[in-house]
Amino acid sequence: MIIDKTYIKNSVAEVLSAINSISINAKTACTCIDSYGIADPTCELCDGLGYTIRGTTISADVQELRGDERIVVDSGILNAGDILVRIPISNSVELNDIITYNSQNYQIKYIKIDQLGTYYEVGGHKIA
Repeated sequence: MIIDKTYIKNSVAEVLSAINSISINAKTACTCIDSYGIADPTCELCDGLGYTIRGTTISADVQELRGDERIVVDSGILNAGDILVRIPISNSVELNDIITYNSQNYQIKYIKIDQLGTYYEVGGHKIA
């Protein structure tokens, strides 16, 4: 029996949609940035910061690390207080985006695609 990769992707997305939801705040470069990379300090879109923030809510599987446990992953180490998140591959995430889960903010420190290309595994470090 041959299993279609599209079927697997859809199945993973369906499972993740039934678990949790998170908010991802992604930074996007503002159109006011000049050819030198400097933002217009009077820009009304970004208030002179040089980027705008786009927020979306997506389905995810979230694992919070508690106690003294540490998880070693290919891209580094997650400590207690950090989160490990699995999201459908159809979502766009980048390093340093901010994840909000249970009113806590986490900065994305690594992104890894699973072997079948069905979901991202994302490590988030808790920030104040």
